[in-house]
Amino acid sequence: MDINMELKGPYYEYVENIQTDIVGSILDLETIGEFSRGGAVNNAFAEYREIKITTVGVLTRDKIVIRIANGQNALSEFQELAVEMILDTKRPLYAFNKRFEEGCFYWASGGRRLIIEHELQRFPREKKENVVRMLGIDSFGDPYHGEGRRCVVAFAAGDLESIVRHNRSCLLKEAQILKKRGALKIAL
Repeated sequence: MDINMELKGPYYEYVENIQTDIVGSILDLETIGEFSRGGAVNNAFAEYREIKITTVGVLTRDKIVIRIANGQNALSEFQELAVEMILDTKRPLYAFNKRFEEGCFYWASGGRRLIIEHELQRFPREKKENVVRMLGIDSFGDPYHGEGRRCVVAFAAGDLESIVRHNRSCLLKEAQILKKRGALKIAL
């Protein structure tokens, strides 16, 4: 499968037309940085303060859109663009480990709260790849076989295409998880 990305200044964009029955959007982020330990314990998202968003992937009823920062030098500007993209995403939102997406958004946006209405993860620390195996879901060409941390090394090496392939596969896996077992609706 070809990954045709269009350069749009500080980021590349990948768009794919698809057909799903999703109402709303699935959100999946790729990031760099380390989880913070200790510090501001009064902030529910303190552990995410050193993490930077490199990639925003959104899957809707008819489309996948993935935007990825054009390297390390574009990362600061990309944080603002990532926040705009997430805020413009069709609701309701779904994510696998929504706390991660909400925490990364919090720091990228300068402290704004993002509410993701549906959680695809059934319990804390549930591994997406375990769910994929259990439900018999395809890998959708994931170059990292579910090991998202490999995106950190790929981003440093400038291998943006592999990150987009991974993010695309994550979105498609999450769509299948939603279809096969549903999501937990979060009380607002």
